[in-house]
Formats: sequence, C-alpha cells, structure tokens
Amino acid sequence: SQFEVRLGQSWLLIAGMVTMVFGIGYFLKYSFEMGWIGPAGRVAMAYLWGIVFLTAGNQFRKKFEAFGLSLIGGGIATLYFSTFAAFQIYSLIAQTPAFFIMVMITILASVLSIIYNTKWLAILGLLGGFLTPVMLSTGQDNQIFLMTYMTILNLGLLGVAYYKKWDILNIFGFTATYLLYAGWFTTHYAESKFWPAIIFLNVFYIIYSIIPFAYQFFRIGREKITGFLIITPNSFIAFGFSYYMIRDLFRSEERRVGKECRSRWSPYH
Repeated sequence: SQFEVRLGQSWLLIAGMVTMVFGIGYFLKYSFEMGWIGPAGRVAMAYLWGIVFLTAGNQFRKKFEAFGLSLIGGGIATLYFSTFAAFQIYSLIAQTPAFFIMVMITILASVLSIIYNTKWLAILGLLGGFLTPVMLSTGQDNQIFLMTYMTILNLGLLGVAYYKKWDILNIFGFTATYLLYAGWFTTHYAESKFWPAIIFLNVFYIIYSIIPFAYQFFRIGREKITGFLIITPNSFIAFGFSYYMIRDLFRSEERRVGKECRSRWSPYH
C-alpha cells in the first residue's frame, strides 16, 4: 500500500509535470510552425504558464502538498525553458539579461525550497543554475566570469545545505561543479589560462574538503557520514587536473628553454 501511495502521490505527479512542461514546449514549436503567434507572444505565454504554475502550486500546497509542490517544480522548469527559448531559439533578449533572469530563477527555487522545506526544489533550482552557462553558451570562453559564478553558486548551495541539513545538496554540488569544470577544461583550456584555472580548481577543492567537517561538527542532531563521501573523489579529481596542468606547463617550458639553448649554440648563430 505504501508503494501505491508513493506511486500515486509522487511519481505520477512528477511524470505529469514533466509531460506538461514538454507539452508547453511542443505547443510553442507547433504555434511557430503554423504561424499562429509571434516569437515574443510565445515566450510571454510560456512565462505566464510558469507564473500560473507557481501561483496554483502555492494554493494547492495548503491542502494537497505533493500536488502543489509538483506544480511549483513545473513552474520553475517552465521559467528556465522560457528564458532559454527567448535567448537561444528566438534571440529576443541578450545573453546578459538572460543570464541574470536564470540566476533570479535559481534564487527563487532555493528560497522556496527553504520556505516549503523540500530539498527537491533546491535540487531543481541548482540544476538550472549549473546548466545556465551551458544553455546560454555562445561558444566563447569567459573563464573568470564562469569560475566566479561557479564559486558563488557553490557557496550558496552549501549555505542552503548547511542551513537545512541536506547532505544530498553537497553531493549534487560536488558532481555538477566538476562536470562543468571538466566541460570547460576539455573545450577551452590552454597554457595561457593556467593560473586562473588552477586557482579556481583549488578553491573548489577547499570548499568540498572543508564543508563536510564543518557540516558535521556544527550540525545538531544525529550524526551521519554521508557528507564525507565526497572527500576522497574530491582529492583524486583535483590532483588529476592539477597534475595534468602542471606537467603540461613544465613540458612547454622545457621545450622553450631547449629551443633557446639550441639556438644559442648553433654554428649558424
């Protein structure tokens, strides 16, 4: 009976909200193909749907909590999708305003997760937060801005995780951070970007080395070891990136010095 209740109250609601979000996306696409509504109208309608979901979810949550929270989650997802469409698909807004809007949506999701005491809203918002640079990417590298944004996002994530005692957010943030860093590294890293890359790498390493201890030492309630699961992979991943960058840097320096020496002792010099 517990499985049936969970299936009916949780999983079917989640499936229904995902279906509804995709349905909105299909409607926007179909209306574009049929020429019913212009791009600005389609994006405005998508934003309106997101606001309706948030408002209705807040009302339903008072009596039907699972259904209300599902509507709120669908509203957050719809707002992310609407901003992505406005920038990437229809070019209605520039990158900077789109980025700012997505940051505000992430903050909204985090605040609502604290107010409603549900970790899944925080995960949804932070998932959108980490995907924001990917969804709004133009193919150009802006290393300092990206790494600074990731640092601020991590500090906010860990603040929510510490305040609400949600270990899963630490694991989620750790995974998303290094995936995003690895994506940037394989696409844009060059020797000229060594110092910013290794400095921010060590910032991420320090954050996820210290937070499990602080989280356990200052928390109130029964102790758990979940937060410590990230310490070992954190060390191996940070060491791997650092080793590759330092080895590559010194090999380039050795080649440069070798060329200078050969040029200096060349009989034609």
